[in-house]
Formats: sequence, C-alpha cells, structure tokens
Amino acid sequence: MENQTKVVADSKATSVPSMNTVIAELEGFASKAVDFDTAAESVSVTLLEYFGYQFNTEKTKVLEASKKDAYPWFNQVGDAIQKATDDNGKDLRKFRDTLYLALHVQAKAKAKAINPSITDEALKKVKYTNPSNRFDQIKSVAKGIVEGSRRLGKRGADRTVTELALRDCHPAWARLAKLEELTDREMKIMKALDAVIRACGHDPQKVDLKALGLKK
Repeated sequence: MENQTKVVADSKATSVPSMNTVIAELEGFASKAVDFDTAAESVSVTLLEYFGYQFNTEKTKVLEASKKDAYPWFNQVGDAIQKATDDNGKDLRKFRDTLYLALHVQAKAKAKAINPSITDEALKKVKYTNPSNRFDQIKSVAKGIVEGSRRLGKRGADRTVTELALRDCHPAWARLAKLEELTDREMKIMKALDAVIRACGHDPQKVDLKALGLKK
C-alpha cells in the first residue's frame, strides 16, 4: 500500500498541465508584462528627470543638450552605488534601497495572502528574490531611452494584451517549429502556443512580427 501511494503521489507531481492551463498562464503573463513595461518606463523617466535629463515636449526622447551635465545613474553598478559619497550617488542608493524594501514588503504581503496562518517568525524570513534584477531592468529601460534604442510611448500602455501575447509567444512557437523532433511536453507547449497565436487572430506560419511593428 505504501508503494502504491508513492506511485500515485509521484504521478500527480509529474502530471503534464492541460492546454487550457498553459494558455491561462501565458495570458496572465502577458497582462502582467503590460503592467511592468508601463511601470518600468514611467519610473525610468521620473528618475532620468530627477538626475538632470530633459525631454522634448512630447516626452518621446531625451534632449541631447541635457545629456552633458546629467548624472548617468543607469550605468552605476552595485559597489559604486553602495560606496558613493557624492549627492547623486547617495540619492541613487536611497532610491535603490527604497525599491528593495518595497519589493520585500510586497513579497511578505503576498506570502500572507497565500497562507494567512503563516507565523510571524516565518514571515520575517520572506524576501523578494533578487530585487537587484528589477532595479537592473529599470536601469536598462532608462539606458535605452537615453541612447534612443527605446521608443517612448510605443510600448506599455500602447501595447494591447493581444500584441504582447503575440510578440512573446510567436518566437517560442517558431523555435519549436524548427526542431526535427519534439518531446511530448514540447509538443503540448507548441500546441498551446499555436492556440494563443490563433486566439490573437493570426496563423502562426504567417506571422511577421516586424511587419506588425512588434519587432525591431
């Protein structure tokens, strides 16, 4: 009986998710991606302005004249930020630490929501995993804005969930489509991606992301 129970448990643990489950996950990810893109761009612009960068009246690009004296905070790395003694460096460290603290607070709140009975001792140990990754993403967005490789106002709120789903799903589908052999799991994933792309109103074999303005 013990062995039989273990087999059943293992079977449940390794069960393959349904196509609907994968689709729901992808659609949920696309929705969150819109929120993150918008938030990352907004906070990047705010930080750029704080540190001396000026934008044109449409706020679509940074003015070249402002780049000379502005503080390139997006190029600063961990040690430099931590040991900074100048005012700009100190401010950047404060902003970074504020973000880290906010992420940890949110992680604790989520843990509490998932498990209301979690003990205070266990909750103290809950932290956001790799908060530096989020800060690096914000710096990357800001760097793209200053260097002109990121077009302001052309993503985030201007990207629909359908566009994001298509942009993010099709490259994975195309990669799987090129493989000569697929595992059962890969086949299920490819079918799920196919379903998402078709739900977006496109034939996976005819999608041209560049022509749709979803790829550089």
